[in-house]
This record gives sequence, structure tokens and C-alpha cells, in this order.
Amino acid sequence: MTMPQRKNLTIALVAGTIHEEITDAMVHTAKKVLQEKECTLGPVIFVPGSYELPLVVQEMMRDSS
Repeated sequence: MTMPQRKNLTIALVAGTIHEEITDAMVHTAKKVLQEKECTLGPVIFVPGSYELPLVVQEMMRDSS
């Protein structure tokens, strides 16, 4: 996986829970890659489904500015 070589990044994860087995594996892999790339893991938020994903991300972006 190719990621920018920036340091001091904080990355939040938002995942749905409808296919928990799949999303848990994706979150686990994302955490591993972030650690390898020396990025900081921000909040990990689980939402019921795909409809809520963009709403939560939008709210997180609004709160971070």
C-alpha cells in the first residue's frame, strides 16, 4: 500500500458495523499500516451502516477546523 511519507499525521477511522467481520479486518489492517508509517491513530468510530459514514466524516471535519 502506498501512503504519503509525511510524519505527524493523525488519521481517524470510520467504519460500518453491518458486515462486522469484514470491517473489523479492515480496521485492524489500517491500524497496522498507520503504525508502520508512524502516523497517529485518531478516533475509531463505528456506525450502523454506509448511510451514516459520510455524515460522521463531515461532522468530524467540521469539528477539526
